[in-house]
Amino acid sequence: MFYYAGYQAVFNEKKLPLFQSKNGLLSIPVKGTGKLEVDFKGTIIQKYSLYITLLSMVILILYIYYPNRCKNINKANFYKK
Repeated sequence: MFYYAGYQAVFNEKKLPLFQSKNGLLSIPVKGTGKLEVDFKGTIIQKYSLYITLLSMVILILYIYYPNRCKNINKANFYKK
């Protein structure tokens, strides 16, 4: 596994520190035998950027949809008179 910020390692239900090896891979110091779990949780910046992206997409969709709808309603009311 390549080393990247956001990985977490748990060995026998105890968090372990992670290091980058000389060749850029993930290095986990483990002594003994047991269950080792490595999971990518992501960084705080990645989580916030996802929320900002989703919010921007919702705003863009609303911006595209609602002004056109209001224009169509105004045209319909104009022609009824």
